[in-house]
Amino acid sequence: MSELIELDERRRAALGKIGHSAHHRYLVDTLVDGTLIFQPAIVVTEMQARLWASPEVSRQLDKGAAAYRDDPTVAVRGKGLPKRRG
Repeated sequence: MSELIELDERRRAALGKIGHSAHHRYLVDTLVDGTLIFQPAIVVTEMQARLWASPEVSRQLDKGAAAYRDDPTVAVRGKGLPKRRG
């Protein structure tokens, strides 16, 4: 569905009519013909970005997700989680 969005004198646009109400931030790509592509975005910390880029962390997450698929109660029981200190 298309919506007509008009710019104000400062070239700002109100986007309340479009998008999903859960999305508050977007990355916008501008194509050579002027087309704008809005992609919902989140902000992550530098540490999160490093973790997501780590092949070892990715393997561990895949392993944990597979264990959860095999037995969803694993998260409830805390199986395989380190013991709390204190």
